[in-house]
Amino acid sequence: MRHSWLVIVALTLTLSACASSKQMRETVASNAERIEMLQQQNNVLGTQFDGLASSIKQVEEKIDSLDGKLNAMAVDWAKGELREEVSDIEQRLTELENEGGLPEASSMAFSADDVSIKVLSGTGDMGSARVLAQKLMNEGYKVNRVDIAPTRFARNTVFYSEGFNSVAVEIADSISLHAVVRPLTWGSSFDIIVVTVE
Repeated sequence: MRHSWLVIVALTLTLSACASSKQMRETVASNAERIEMLQQQNNVLGTQFDGLASSIKQVEEKIDSLDGKLNAMAVDWAKGELREEVSDIEQRLTELENEGGLPEASSMAFSADDVSIKVLSGTGDMGSARVLAQKLMNEGYKVNRVDIAPTRFARNTVFYSEGFNSVAVEIADSISLHAVVRPLTWGSSFDIIVVTVE
C-alpha cells in the first residue's frame, strides 16, 4: 500500500512537471510570437516614418519654390510700377515741352560747390556712375550720393530742381553731346540728379 502511494506521488509530480514544462514552452512560444509581431509593427512604423520624412522634404521644397516665385512676382510688380511712373513723368514732360511750359533758365548764379548732386546709373552698373561722379568732382561739383536708378534709361539725363536749369545745362554739356535736360517733377533733397547710361 505504501509502495502504491509512492508511485502515485511520483506520477503526480512527473505529470505536474510535464504540465509545467509544456506551459513554459507555450509561454516561450507565445512570447516569441509577440516579439516577432512587435518587430513587424516596428518595421511598418519605420517605413511609415521614412514616407512621412520624404513627404515633409517635398513640402519644404515646394514652399521654397513658392517663396522664390513670390519674390520674383514682387520684383516684377515693383518694376511695372516704376515703369508706369517713369512713363507718366515722360508723358508729362512731353506735354510741358509742347505747351512751352518748361521753366526758363535761371539767371541765378551758383558756385559748383553750392549745388547738391546725386549721380545714378541708368544701366544698373555702379562703375559708370562712380566714374561720372569722379569726373564731376574733378570739375568742382559736390556729388553727395552715387546710386542705381530705380528704372533703366536710354539716354544720359540731367534732372534739375527749380532755379538750377543753367547748372543742369552746364553739366549735360560736360558729360555728353546727347544728354537730355529735364526738370524734376517730384520732390527731392538734391538740386541736380544725373542719370548716366555710359
